[in-house]
Amino acid sequence: MRTVRHPHLRVPKLLSSVGLLRLLALITAGFAPLIHAQTSLLPAGGMVSLALQRPDAASATRSVVPVAGQSFPQAVRVATAKLPSNPWNIQLSVPTAASVAAGDVLAGEIWLRRMAPSSGPALAELVFEKAGPPYDQSLVRVLPEEAGVWTRYRFAFTSKAAYASAGAQFNIRLGYALQTLEMGGLTLTNHGKAKPLANFSNDLTYAGREPDAAWRSEANAAIERNRKATFSIELKDADGFAMAGVPVELRLVRHDFAFGSAVAASRLLAVGADSDRYRGVITQWFNTVVLENDLKWPTYEANPAPAQNAVTWLGQRGIPVRGHNLIWPGTNQNYFLPANVPPLFTDVPRLHTRINTHFTNVLDRFRGKLPEWDVVNEPLHERALEGIMGKAEVASWFQLARNLDPAAILYLNEYANIESVTRTGSTDLRTYSDQLRTLGTPIDALGLQAHFSGFLTSPTELLARLDLISGIGPGTNTYPLRITEFDINISDEAVQADYTRDFLTAAFSHPAVTGVLMWGFWESQHWLPQAALFRRNWQPKPNALAWSNLVYQTWTTRTNVMSSSSGKATARGFKGDYEVTIRLPETNLVSTVRFGSDTDFRPALPVVRPTLAVIPGDRFEFQWAGFASGYQLEWSDRLDATTWNPVDGFATYSTNGWRVQLPAPDQTQFYRLRRGGP
Repeated sequence: MRTVRHPHLRVPKLLSSVGLLRLLALITAGFAPLIHAQTSLLPAGGMVSLALQRPDAASATRSVVPVAGQSFPQAVRVATAKLPSNPWNIQLSVPTAASVAAGDVLAGEIWLRRMAPSSGPALAELVFEKAGPPYDQSLVRVLPEEAGVWTRYRFAFTSKAAYASAGAQFNIRLGYALQTLEMGGLTLTNHGKAKPLANFSNDLTYAGREPDAAWRSEANAAIERNRKATFSIELKDADGFAMAGVPVELRLVRHDFAFGSAVAASRLLAVGADSDRYRGVITQWFNTVVLENDLKWPTYEANPAPAQNAVTWLGQRGIPVRGHNLIWPGTNQNYFLPANVPPLFTDVPRLHTRINTHFTNVLDRFRGKLPEWDVVNEPLHERALEGIMGKAEVASWFQLARNLDPAAILYLNEYANIESVTRTGSTDLRTYSDQLRTLGTPIDALGLQAHFSGFLTSPTELLARLDLISGIGPGTNTYPLRITEFDINISDEAVQADYTRDFLTAAFSHPAVTGVLMWGFWESQHWLPQAALFRRNWQPKPNALAWSNLVYQTWTTRTNVMSSSSGKATARGFKGDYEVTIRLPETNLVSTVRFGSDTDFRPALPVVRPTLAVIPGDRFEFQWAGFASGYQLEWSDRLDATTWNPVDGFATYSTNGWRVQLPAPDQTQFYRLRRGGP
């Protein structure tokens, strides 16, 4: 019997018409998910159907304007005249016109044209979210339009949940700046699960991504100036004589700048192939780590062993650990504070004692083992304790930490500053930190979390914000900075890799920044899996290659130099710990040296006796190695003479060593090298 082939069915060719119709119905029903129709989620009016939400009529105005020369005949113009308390207080919004399933791929585009201001960007933030609390968001994308002409922006994302028709909403937030922006050509289509997200275009980018962007040359010059130094190695033997012509190899083994990551103690200490790979990446890729959750108050108090064992393991391998954190002073999440702390909010003396006891227990346990601590985490956003106890109590936490661990560098750690759309968070952080310092708070440095997603701060703007926060420029109240929780949670891996490269370059170039730590590196052990450096199968992603190319190729030093006639060997390289190999005859002397700002190194070297070589000819040339300076060539007509005579000639030095040329002797003579005082 002949058959017609289908991927999953063998169908008899000879069927009654009724049977065939039934069979076709089964096929259609069984394979409907593979033929998902594209469904628009916007009402028939498209862009014009979005309504303006605003605090009052004076805050913003909306109008529909005609458009010529584009595929859409009308656009919506919104003029933001007064900044609201939150960007979402001024927004265009529309409920979805059809249902959405969890995991569906949604894609669309919008055209923007900046009308005002005349320079700089006009900002529109696209948001797809649940149409009600808790407003779970599947898309957050900030579009900076600064061309002043109609520009298309494409976007695609996966719905995080299922929504009935009108159960979700699409918003365009416009409350970031005083501006006038025209918007048109909006589409938003549900493609179901027929194609993967990677098949759709995402026009997420940032200013300064271009290979010839002006900021690059300035950043590279700053790296040369701020991150490198000249190293001088003075080679003298035990008798105090210069050792010339000695090969010296310098190899950077640990950067002075921190390149690190958050790690999980549970994974670090586990047994298995994945944990072996996990530990291998930590020791090979990073020179600093932070425990992601294990030192947080509720976690550590419930079970201190993982953190203690992890710190021990890392310390045995010479990897410093950041302390994160001593207190997270809010109640928005149950993992900020132990469950028995909020009931004490009505009894401030007991609350004070509870907090101080926690600080004492932790800092007594780790004193001298952790070089730095996030004393307080996110105090600008989590103000429950400050609201009860006052800002002076926040200042007292830093003073208590200083008393308990005087050598530790004390940080205030915050988010929503360099990664935000505007500078407001950067200004607020600087103001808050200055207020604490006015109270005598020993804040040594500021930690900037740097969690990026729908908006990528341009490198030029990033550098300006680092100036603002650190105090570079006018004023004397300055702060060292550390990027403490860096990640880029976007699906476009090319943009992710480029921004990893450019963010690292900008941060490394800035004199106030002391390090950059990722907030995790492996997809299976990351709070935002698509932000990881390594896939689940440990294949490095493009952003991992961007990281390693900079840290282990562009920003490393391995060089060979030769000592001069004065015994000096000079090199320029990145600051950090070096393996210095001095190659002497028949032996190599290897030392580990920390080269900071223009460092001199004077190793202890043995006296190496030279061998005298004689090259006969019309004039005899006497040679010996350059490392043997301070020697005088002498002659005698007897080998057992008690008195030897200095030759009539001076030794000269070249790259081949010391040499003296003399007329050929007319009788047998003996020659030797004798060293005097240095």
